[in-house]
Amino acid sequence: MKQVTFRQALPIGVAMFSMFFGAGNVVFPLILGANSGSQLFYAMLGFLVMGVGIPFCGLFGILLFKGDYQAFFARLGVFPAYLTIVFLIILIGPFVGMPRIISLSFSTLHIPGLSLWQFNLIACALLFALTLSRKHIMNILGYVLSPLLIIALLTLIITGFSTHSAVQDSHQSPLILLSHGVENGYNTMDLLAAFFFAAIVYKILTLKAKHDNESNVQLTLKGSIIGAIILALVYIGFSTIAALHSAELIHADKAQMIYYTAHVILGSKASIVANSIFALACLTTAMTLGVIVSEFVQEKIFRGLVPYWGCLLGTYLITFVFANFGFINLINYCLPILKLLYPALIMLTLCNIAYKLWGFKPVKWPVAITVAIALGFLVQGILYA
Repeated sequence: MKQVTFRQALPIGVAMFSMFFGAGNVVFPLILGANSGSQLFYAMLGFLVMGVGIPFCGLFGILLFKGDYQAFFARLGVFPAYLTIVFLIILIGPFVGMPRIISLSFSTLHIPGLSLWQFNLIACALLFALTLSRKHIMNILGYVLSPLLIIALLTLIITGFSTHSAVQDSHQSPLILLSHGVENGYNTMDLLAAFFFAAIVYKILTLKAKHDNESNVQLTLKGSIIGAIILALVYIGFSTIAALHSAELIHADKAQMIYYTAHVILGSKASIVANSIFALACLTTAMTLGVIVSEFVQEKIFRGLVPYWGCLLGTYLITFVFANFGFINLINYCLPILKLLYPALIMLTLCNIAYKLWGFKPVKWPVAITVAIALGFLVQGILYA
Protein backbone atom coordinates (compact mmCIF):
# COMPACT_ATOMS: atom_id res chain seq x y z
CA MET A 1 0.00 0.00 0.00
CA LYS A 2 1.39 3.40 -1.01
CA GLN A 3 1.46 6.15 1.59
CA VAL A 4 -1.05 8.84 0.71
CA THR A 5 0.41 12.36 0.81
CA PHE A 6 -1.24 15.60 1.87
CA ARG A 7 -0.88 16.88 -1.69
CA GLN A 8 -2.88 13.90 -3.00
CA ALA A 9 -5.57 14.25 -0.32
CA LEU A 10 -5.99 18.03 -0.58
CA PRO A 11 -8.10 18.10 -3.80
CA ILE A 12 -10.28 15.33 -2.33
CA GLY A 13 -10.72 17.32 0.88
CA VAL A 14 -11.57 20.53 -0.96
CA ALA A 15 -14.04 18.64 -3.16
CA MET A 16 -15.68 17.01 -0.12
CA PHE A 17 -15.98 20.41 1.56
CA SER A 18 -17.77 21.75 -1.51
CA MET A 19 -20.09 18.73 -1.58
CA PHE A 20 -21.28 19.51 1.95
CA PHE A 21 -21.26 23.27 1.65
CA GLY A 22 -24.59 23.91 -0.01
CA ALA A 23 -26.59 27.10 0.12
CA GLY A 24 -28.23 26.12 3.42
CA ASN A 25 -24.83 25.68 5.04
CA VAL A 26 -24.12 29.35 4.35
CA VAL A 27 -27.34 30.51 5.97
CA PHE A 28 -27.47 28.48 9.21
CA PRO A 29 -24.17 29.70 10.77
CA LEU A 30 -25.12 33.26 9.81
CA ILE A 31 -28.49 32.87 11.53
CA LEU A 32 -26.77 31.50 14.64
CA GLY A 33 -24.25 34.32 14.71
CA ALA A 34 -26.86 37.04 14.25
CA ASN A 35 -29.17 35.59 16.94
CA SER A 36 -26.45 34.63 19.45
CA GLY A 37 -24.41 37.83 19.37
CA SER A 38 -22.13 38.02 22.40
CA GLN A 39 -22.81 34.38 23.39
CA LEU A 40 -21.93 32.80 20.06
CA PHE A 41 -19.66 30.17 21.64
CA TYR A 42 -22.51 28.04 23.01
CA ALA A 43 -24.53 28.07 19.80
CA MET A 44 -21.49 27.24 17.66
CA LEU A 45 -20.50 24.41 19.99
CA GLY A 46 -23.79 22.65 19.30
CA PHE A 47 -23.63 23.48 15.60
CA LEU A 48 -20.07 22.19 15.12
CA VAL A 49 -20.81 18.94 16.95
CA MET A 50 -23.95 18.29 14.91
CA GLY A 51 -22.91 19.92 11.64
CA VAL A 52 -19.27 18.76 11.43
CA GLY A 53 -18.44 16.13 14.06
CA ILE A 54 -21.44 13.86 13.49
CA PRO A 55 -21.25 13.95 9.65
CA PHE A 56 -17.54 13.10 9.90
CA CYS A 57 -18.46 10.07 12.03
CA GLY A 58 -20.81 9.07 9.20
CA LEU A 59 -17.99 9.42 6.66
CA PHE A 60 -15.66 7.39 8.85
CA GLY A 61 -18.30 4.71 9.38
CA ILE A 62 -18.88 4.27 5.65
CA LEU A 63 -15.13 4.09 5.00
CA LEU A 64 -14.84 1.26 7.53
CA PHE A 65 -17.24 -0.57 5.20
CA LYS A 66 -15.01 0.42 2.22
CA GLY A 67 -17.50 2.83 0.72
CA ASP A 68 -20.39 0.35 0.71
CA TYR A 69 -23.34 2.18 2.27
CA GLN A 70 -25.59 -0.82 1.60
CA ALA A 71 -23.43 -3.02 3.84
CA PHE A 72 -23.44 -0.22 6.41
CA PHE A 73 -27.24 -0.12 6.61
CA ALA A 74 -27.63 -3.89 6.12
CA ARG A 75 -26.94 -4.44 9.82
CA LEU A 76 -30.49 -3.19 10.41
CA GLY A 77 -31.77 -6.11 8.34
CA VAL A 78 -32.21 -6.45 4.58
CA PHE A 79 -35.67 -4.90 4.23
CA PRO A 80 -35.27 -2.14 6.86
CA ALA A 81 -31.93 -1.24 5.26
CA TYR A 82 -33.49 -0.92 1.81
CA LEU A 83 -36.34 1.26 3.12
CA THR A 84 -33.91 3.45 5.06
CA ILE A 85 -31.68 4.01 2.04
CA VAL A 86 -34.63 4.84 -0.22
CA PHE A 87 -36.02 7.28 2.35
CA LEU A 88 -32.65 9.00 2.80
CA ILE A 89 -32.19 9.26 -0.96
CA ILE A 90 -35.61 10.88 -1.25
CA LEU A 91 -34.88 13.28 1.61
CA ILE A 92 -31.45 14.52 0.51
CA GLY A 93 -32.37 14.36 -3.17
CA PRO A 94 -35.14 15.73 -5.36
CA PHE A 95 -37.86 16.04 -2.71
CA VAL A 96 -36.10 18.21 -0.08
CA GLY A 97 -32.32 18.60 -0.23
CA MET A 98 -31.82 19.60 -3.87
CA PRO A 99 -34.95 21.81 -4.15
CA ARG A 100 -33.94 23.57 -0.93
CA ILE A 101 -30.56 24.48 -2.38
CA ILE A 102 -32.04 25.89 -5.59
CA SER A 103 -34.96 27.75 -3.99
CA LEU A 104 -32.67 29.39 -1.43
CA SER A 105 -30.33 30.49 -4.20
CA PHE A 106 -33.22 32.16 -6.01
CA SER A 107 -34.39 34.04 -2.92
CA THR A 108 -30.91 35.52 -2.49
CA LEU A 109 -29.62 36.14 -6.00
CA HIS A 110 -32.21 38.82 -6.89
CA ILE A 111 -31.94 38.34 -10.64
CA PRO A 112 -34.12 41.03 -12.31
CA GLY A 113 -36.91 39.81 -14.57
CA LEU A 114 -36.50 36.14 -13.66
CA SER A 115 -39.39 34.33 -11.97
CA LEU A 116 -38.96 31.43 -9.54
CA TRP A 117 -39.92 28.74 -12.03
CA GLN A 118 -37.68 30.21 -14.72
CA PHE A 119 -34.71 30.27 -12.35
CA ASN A 120 -35.41 26.69 -11.23
CA LEU A 121 -35.60 25.52 -14.84
CA ILE A 122 -32.30 27.16 -15.78
CA ALA A 123 -30.55 25.86 -12.65
CA CYS A 124 -31.75 22.28 -13.17
CA ALA A 125 -30.78 22.34 -16.86
CA LEU A 126 -27.29 23.58 -15.98
CA LEU A 127 -26.85 20.95 -13.27
CA PHE A 128 -28.03 18.24 -15.65
CA ALA A 129 -25.40 19.27 -18.20
CA LEU A 130 -22.61 19.34 -15.60
CA THR A 131 -23.40 15.89 -14.19
CA LEU A 132 -23.89 13.96 -17.43
CA SER A 133 -20.25 12.82 -17.27
CA ARG A 134 -19.54 11.33 -13.84
CA LYS A 135 -15.80 10.87 -14.39
CA HIS A 136 -15.08 14.58 -14.38
CA ILE A 137 -17.09 15.55 -11.30
CA MET A 138 -14.15 15.33 -8.86
CA ASN A 139 -12.02 17.44 -11.21
CA ILE A 140 -14.79 20.04 -11.63
CA LEU A 141 -15.32 20.19 -7.87
CA GLY A 142 -11.74 19.90 -6.65
CA TYR A 143 -9.90 22.05 -9.19
CA VAL A 144 -12.46 24.59 -10.46
CA LEU A 145 -15.64 25.22 -8.46
CA SER A 146 -14.32 24.59 -4.93
CA PRO A 147 -11.31 26.95 -5.10
CA LEU A 148 -13.56 29.70 -6.51
CA LEU A 149 -16.06 29.07 -3.73
CA ILE A 150 -13.36 29.26 -1.05
CA ILE A 151 -12.01 32.53 -2.50
CA ALA A 152 -15.50 34.06 -2.43
CA LEU A 153 -16.07 32.89 1.15
CA LEU A 154 -12.71 34.20 2.35
CA THR A 155 -13.41 37.58 0.77
CA LEU A 156 -16.58 37.96 2.83
CA ILE A 157 -15.09 36.57 6.06
CA ILE A 158 -11.89 38.67 6.01
CA THR A 159 -13.77 41.85 5.16
CA GLY A 160 -16.34 41.06 7.85
CA PHE A 161 -13.65 40.86 10.54
CA SER A 162 -12.13 44.17 9.48
CA THR A 163 -15.41 46.12 9.28
CA HIS A 164 -17.36 44.87 12.29
CA SER A 165 -19.86 47.09 14.07
CA ALA A 166 -21.99 46.59 17.19
CA VAL A 167 -22.38 43.15 18.75
CA GLN A 168 -25.90 42.43 19.98
CA ASP A 169 -26.08 41.31 23.62
CA SER A 170 -27.83 37.96 24.01
CA HIS A 171 -30.01 37.28 27.04
CA GLN A 172 -30.70 33.64 26.17
CA SER A 173 -29.30 30.93 28.41
CA PRO A 174 -26.29 28.88 27.22
CA LEU A 175 -28.46 25.73 27.17
CA ILE A 176 -31.01 27.33 24.82
CA LEU A 177 -28.25 28.61 22.55
CA LEU A 178 -26.66 25.17 22.55
CA SER A 179 -29.99 23.61 21.53
CA HIS A 180 -30.36 26.20 18.73
CA GLY A 181 -26.93 25.18 17.46
CA VAL A 182 -27.89 21.51 17.50
CA GLU A 183 -31.17 22.22 15.69
CA ASN A 184 -29.43 24.21 12.97
CA GLY A 185 -26.89 21.40 12.68
CA TYR A 186 -29.84 19.08 12.06
CA ASN A 187 -31.03 21.43 9.33
CA THR A 188 -27.85 21.03 7.31
CA MET A 189 -28.84 17.35 6.75
CA ASP A 190 -25.10 16.66 6.40
CA LEU A 191 -25.13 13.32 8.22
CA LEU A 192 -27.68 12.01 5.74
CA ALA A 193 -25.53 13.14 2.84
CA ALA A 194 -22.26 11.95 4.44
CA PHE A 195 -23.14 8.28 3.96
CA PHE A 196 -23.45 8.77 0.22
CA PHE A 197 -20.71 11.39 -0.28
CA ALA A 198 -18.06 9.05 1.13
CA ALA A 199 -19.36 6.24 -1.07
CA ILE A 200 -19.28 8.30 -4.27
CA VAL A 201 -15.75 9.63 -3.61
CA TYR A 202 -14.51 6.11 -2.91
CA LYS A 203 -16.21 4.83 -6.07
CA ILE A 204 -14.72 7.57 -8.26
CA LEU A 205 -11.23 6.86 -6.90
CA THR A 206 -11.74 3.15 -7.56
CA LEU A 207 -12.86 3.85 -11.15
CA LYS A 208 -9.70 5.88 -11.74
CA ALA A 209 -7.71 2.85 -10.51
CA LYS A 210 -4.68 4.91 -9.44
CA HIS A 211 -4.51 3.32 -5.98
CA ASP A 212 -5.33 -0.01 -4.34
CA ASN A 213 -8.38 -0.37 -2.09
CA GLU A 214 -6.52 0.38 1.14
CA SER A 215 -4.97 3.50 -0.37
CA ASN A 216 -8.40 4.65 -1.57
CA VAL A 217 -9.76 4.29 1.98
CA GLN A 218 -6.78 6.20 3.36
CA LEU A 219 -7.09 8.87 0.66
CA THR A 220 -10.81 9.34 1.27
CA LEU A 221 -10.29 9.42 5.05
CA LYS A 222 -7.54 12.05 4.86
CA GLY A 223 -9.61 14.02 2.38
CA SER A 224 -12.58 13.84 4.76
CA ILE A 225 -10.49 15.23 7.61
CA ILE A 226 -9.27 18.10 5.44
CA GLY A 227 -12.84 18.79 4.27
CA ALA A 228 -14.15 18.73 7.87
CA ILE A 229 -11.48 21.21 9.01
CA ILE A 230 -12.23 23.60 6.14
CA LEU A 231 -15.97 23.30 6.83
CA ALA A 232 -15.52 24.02 10.54
CA LEU A 233 -13.31 27.04 9.87
CA VAL A 234 -15.81 28.50 7.41
CA TYR A 235 -18.69 27.91 9.85
CA ILE A 236 -16.76 29.67 12.63
CA GLY A 237 -15.84 32.52 10.29
CA PHE A 238 -19.39 33.01 9.03
CA SER A 239 -21.02 32.83 12.46
CA THR A 240 -18.43 35.23 13.89
CA ILE A 241 -18.89 37.92 11.24
CA ALA A 242 -22.67 37.62 11.71
CA ALA A 243 -22.22 38.04 15.48
CA LEU A 244 -19.93 41.05 14.93
CA HIS A 245 -22.69 42.65 12.85
CA SER A 246 -25.59 41.16 14.81
CA ALA A 247 -27.18 44.51 15.65
CA GLU A 248 -27.75 45.05 11.92
CA LEU A 249 -28.65 41.45 11.04
CA ILE A 250 -30.88 40.37 13.95
CA HIS A 251 -34.10 41.10 12.03
CA ALA A 252 -32.92 40.02 8.56
CA ASP A 253 -35.04 37.53 6.60
CA LYS A 254 -33.61 34.03 7.01
CA ALA A 255 -33.84 33.09 3.35
CA GLN A 256 -31.92 36.26 2.39
CA MET A 257 -29.41 36.24 5.25
CA ILE A 258 -26.33 35.95 3.03
CA TYR A 259 -27.51 38.84 0.87
CA TYR A 260 -28.05 41.12 3.88
CA THR A 261 -24.76 40.05 5.46
CA ALA A 262 -22.84 40.82 2.28
CA HIS A 263 -24.69 44.10 1.89
CA VAL A 264 -23.82 45.18 5.44
CA ILE A 265 -20.17 44.16 5.10
CA LEU A 266 -19.35 44.95 1.47
CA GLY A 267 -21.89 47.60 0.51
CA SER A 268 -22.22 47.97 -3.26
CA LYS A 269 -20.09 44.86 -3.84
CA ALA A 270 -22.57 42.69 -1.94
CA SER A 271 -24.56 41.43 -4.89
CA ILE A 272 -21.47 40.20 -6.77
CA VAL A 273 -20.03 38.27 -3.81
CA ALA A 274 -23.39 36.92 -2.64
CA ASN A 275 -24.26 35.79 -6.16
CA SER A 276 -20.95 34.02 -6.67
CA ILE A 277 -21.07 32.30 -3.27
CA PHE A 278 -24.58 30.97 -3.78
CA ALA A 279 -24.16 30.00 -7.41
CA LEU A 280 -21.04 27.99 -6.57
CA ALA A 281 -22.49 26.49 -3.38
CA CYS A 282 -25.61 25.47 -5.28
CA LEU A 283 -23.63 23.89 -8.11
CA THR A 284 -21.17 21.94 -5.99
CA THR A 285 -23.67 20.33 -3.62
CA ALA A 286 -26.56 19.84 -6.04
CA MET A 287 -24.22 18.24 -8.60
CA THR A 288 -23.12 15.58 -6.12
CA LEU A 289 -26.63 14.90 -4.87
CA GLY A 290 -27.90 14.57 -8.44
CA VAL A 291 -25.31 11.91 -9.24
CA ILE A 292 -25.97 9.97 -6.01
CA VAL A 293 -29.73 9.86 -6.55
CA SER A 294 -29.51 9.03 -10.26
CA GLU A 295 -27.04 6.19 -9.74
CA PHE A 296 -29.19 4.69 -7.00
CA VAL A 297 -32.35 4.88 -9.09
CA GLN A 298 -30.60 3.38 -12.12
CA GLU A 299 -28.89 0.53 -10.25
CA LYS A 300 -31.29 -0.32 -7.43
CA ILE A 301 -34.74 0.72 -8.65
CA PHE A 302 -34.62 0.08 -12.41
CA ARG A 303 -31.81 -2.55 -12.27
CA GLY A 304 -29.96 -0.95 -15.19
CA LEU A 305 -32.97 -0.98 -17.54
CA VAL A 306 -33.03 2.83 -17.70
CA PRO A 307 -29.83 4.66 -18.73
CA TYR A 308 -28.04 6.97 -16.30
CA TRP A 309 -28.97 10.10 -18.27
CA GLY A 310 -32.66 9.17 -18.08
CA CYS A 311 -32.52 8.78 -14.30
CA LEU A 312 -30.58 12.05 -14.06
CA LEU A 313 -33.20 13.83 -16.14
CA GLY A 314 -36.01 12.46 -13.95
CA THR A 315 -34.16 13.51 -10.80
CA TYR A 316 -33.86 17.12 -11.94
CA LEU A 317 -37.45 17.23 -13.18
CA ILE A 318 -38.71 16.28 -9.71
CA THR A 319 -36.25 18.76 -8.19
CA PHE A 320 -37.66 21.48 -10.43
CA VAL A 321 -41.21 20.78 -9.23
CA PHE A 322 -40.39 20.80 -5.51
CA ALA A 323 -38.05 23.81 -5.73
CA ASN A 324 -41.14 25.93 -6.40
CA PHE A 325 -42.32 25.42 -2.79
CA GLY A 326 -39.63 27.77 -1.45
CA PHE A 327 -36.83 27.47 1.09
CA ILE A 328 -38.70 28.23 4.33
CA ASN A 329 -41.58 25.86 3.52
CA LEU A 330 -39.12 23.05 2.82
CA ILE A 331 -37.30 23.71 6.11
CA ASN A 332 -40.55 23.62 8.12
CA TYR A 333 -41.58 20.44 6.32
CA CYS A 334 -38.42 18.43 7.00
CA LEU A 335 -37.42 19.55 10.53
CA PRO A 336 -39.79 17.16 12.43
CA ILE A 337 -38.54 14.30 10.25
CA LEU A 338 -34.92 15.21 11.01
CA LYS A 339 -35.58 15.41 14.76
CA LEU A 340 -36.78 11.82 14.65
CA LEU A 341 -34.33 10.48 12.08
CA TYR A 342 -31.04 12.05 13.22
CA PRO A 343 -30.76 10.36 16.65
CA ALA A 344 -31.43 6.96 15.08
CA LEU A 345 -28.79 7.50 12.38
CA ILE A 346 -26.27 8.72 14.95
CA MET A 347 -26.84 5.59 17.03
CA LEU A 348 -26.55 3.37 13.96
CA THR A 349 -23.28 5.09 13.00
CA LEU A 350 -21.77 4.68 16.47
CA CYS A 351 -22.83 1.02 16.63
CA ASN A 352 -21.32 0.29 13.20
CA ILE A 353 -18.05 2.03 14.07
CA ALA A 354 -17.90 0.04 17.32
CA TYR A 355 -18.66 -3.14 15.35
CA LYS A 356 -15.78 -2.58 12.93
CA LEU A 357 -13.26 -1.44 15.54
CA TRP A 358 -14.18 -3.57 18.57
CA GLY A 359 -16.59 -6.24 17.35
CA PHE A 360 -19.75 -4.74 18.92
CA LYS A 361 -22.60 -6.71 17.32
CA PRO A 362 -25.99 -5.49 18.67
CA VAL A 363 -27.47 -2.74 16.51
CA LYS A 364 -31.24 -3.18 16.20
CA TRP A 365 -32.19 -2.66 19.84
CA PRO A 366 -29.97 0.42 20.44
CA VAL A 367 -31.44 2.04 17.30
CA ALA A 368 -35.01 1.04 18.28
CA ILE A 369 -34.60 2.52 21.78
CA THR A 370 -33.18 5.73 20.29
CA VAL A 371 -36.12 6.04 17.89
CA ALA A 372 -38.58 5.53 20.74
CA ILE A 373 -36.92 8.24 22.87
CA ALA A 374 -36.73 10.67 19.92
CA LEU A 375 -40.38 10.02 19.09
CA GLY A 376 -41.35 10.71 22.69
CA PHE A 377 -39.55 14.06 22.69
CA LEU A 378 -41.07 14.93 19.31
CA VAL A 379 -44.62 14.17 20.47
CA GLN A 380 -44.06 16.11 23.69
CA GLY A 381 -42.77 19.08 21.68
CA ILE A 382 -45.84 19.01 19.43
CA LEU A 383 -48.28 18.74 22.37
CA TYR A 384 -46.72 21.61 24.30
CA ALA A 385 -45.90 23.85 21.33
